[in-house]
Amino acid sequence: MKNGLIATLTIWIFMAATPFAADATDNGVTLTNYSVLNNPLDGWSTNSGTLNNEFGGTLNYYSSGLTNSGTLNNNYGGTLNNYSNLTNSGTLNNNYDLTNYFTNTGFGLEYPFALTNSGTLNNNAGGTLTNYSMLTNSGTLNINYGGTLNNKDNGYFANNSGGTLNNYGYLTNNNSYNAGLFNSGTLNNYSELGNWGSLTNYSGGALNNLGTLSNSGALSNSGTLNNYSGLTNYYGGTMDNYSTLNNYSALANNYGGTLTNWNNYGDTLTNYSMLTNSGTLNNNGSLTNSSTGIITGTGNYTQTAGNTKNNGSMIQQNIQILGGQLSGVGTITGNVTIGSGATVKPGDPSGLLTINGDFTSSGNLLFEIFGKDNGQNNQLKINGGKAVFNGGGMEFDFINGYQAQAGDRWDLLYATSIDGIDQLNNTLNGLDSGLAWKLDYVNGIESLMIINPSVVPIPSAALLLGSGLVGLAGLRRKKKPAIA
Repeated sequence: MKNGLIATLTIWIFMAATPFAADATDNGVTLTNYSVLNNPLDGWSTNSGTLNNEFGGTLNYYSSGLTNSGTLNNNYGGTLNNYSNLTNSGTLNNNYDLTNYFTNTGFGLEYPFALTNSGTLNNNAGGTLTNYSMLTNSGTLNINYGGTLNNKDNGYFANNSGGTLNNYGYLTNNNSYNAGLFNSGTLNNYSELGNWGSLTNYSGGALNNLGTLSNSGALSNSGTLNNYSGLTNYYGGTMDNYSTLNNYSALANNYGGTLTNWNNYGDTLTNYSMLTNSGTLNNNGSLTNSSTGIITGTGNYTQTAGNTKNNGSMIQQNIQILGGQLSGVGTITGNVTIGSGATVKPGDPSGLLTINGDFTSSGNLLFEIFGKDNGQNNQLKINGGKAVFNGGGMEFDFINGYQAQAGDRWDLLYATSIDGIDQLNNTLNGLDSGLAWKLDYVNGIESLMIINPSVVPIPSAALLLGSGLVGLAGLRRKKKPAIA
C-alpha cells in the first residue's frame, strides 16, 4: 500500500503491522508516529516521503527493514530500533535514540543485518546512535555538536571509499575482536574520538584529527593520518603506521604505550611540531623530525631498519640505532647507541649533527665532502659525553665531482673524549691516485687531511694512497688530548 491518498497520516496508538502491509509498502507523503509502530516480519518497507517519529514514539524494524529515500526524522523523545536492514539514500536525522542491534546466528560473529547510509545521516544534538552490528557509510555521516555515536561490542563500523564521516560531537569505538571502526574514505574528527577497540585507517583512507583523538586500543594506519590537534596513545595502546603519518600539533605516546613506524612501502612518520614519547617508539621505516619538530619525553627510541632524519630537537632517555641510518642537522639529547648494522651520516645532505650525551658505536660513520667551504661536508659533534668505538669504521666520500688537493683539511668529528677510534676500518673514495690522506686528532677534533705521498713516512702496514684504499686506522699523528 502506498499512502498517496492523503497528505498526512498520524499514528497515536499502537499499530503492529499497519500502515506497512506485508506486500511492501511505500509512504510517499508524510507519516507521523507518536506511539509504537512495528513493520511486518516479511517484505520490505520504503519511505520516499517524510516519516516523523515524535516524542514517545517507537519505530521497530525487524526482518523486513526500511529503505528510506525521503526524509526520516527520529525526533526528541523518539526511539528507532533496527533489527534488520535499514538503508538510507535520502536524509536520516536522529535527534534522540537510534540503535542498530546485533544478530548472532550461532555460527560466530555474523552481521546479517545492517544500517547502510549512502545519503546523509545526521546524528544531531541530543541524539545517540549506538551500533552493535554493521554500520556502513558511503555517503555523508555527521555526528553534530552534542551528538554521540557509540560503536560497541560486536559493532563493525565501516566508512567506505567515497564516504565522509564528520565528528563534531562524541565518537567512541569500544569493541571486541574482529569488530571495530574501519575507514577507507575520509574521517574528520573535529571534537572527541575515543578508541578502546580496533581503529583501522585503510590504504586510500584519510584520517584527519582536528580535535582530540584518544587511543587505548589498537590504532592502525595504512592510509594517511594527519594530526592537527591532540592525539594521545595511552598505556596499553598501540599505534602502528604502515603508510603516512604527519604530526602538525601534539602527538603523545604515553608511558606503557607503543608507537611503531613500520618498513612497508615507504612508510613515513613526519613530525613538524611536538611528539612526546614516554613509552616505546620504534622506527623501521622513515622517520623525519623537521626543523620545527621536537621529539621529547623520558621514553626509549629504537630503530632496527630504515632512516631517522633529525633536523630538529630530539630528547629521549635512550636512542638505539641498531640498523638503517641516522642523519640530520639537528640536536639529539640522550645516550646514543649505534649497532653494527647501522650508519651515522650527519647532515641533510651536509651540515652538523649534534649529540648531547654518550655515543657508543660498533657501526659506521659516513662523511660526504663536495668542497672546501663551510657547509660542503658532514660533521658530527659529541657534547658532554664520550665517544666509544667498539668496531665498525669511517668512510669518507668525495662527491659531485669534487677533486681534493694536497693541503686540504676538513674537521669532521668533534668529541672531547674518544676511545677505540684507532681500531676502525677507514676508507676514502674519490681521491686522485697521486695523493695520500691521513686522520689527525687535535684538541678534541678529528680531521681529514690530504697530503703528498712524498712527505709521508711509509708505515709497515699500508700507505694510504689514491682512491678507495683502506688502512687499519689511517695515517695518524699521535693523539693529542683535548684542551679544556
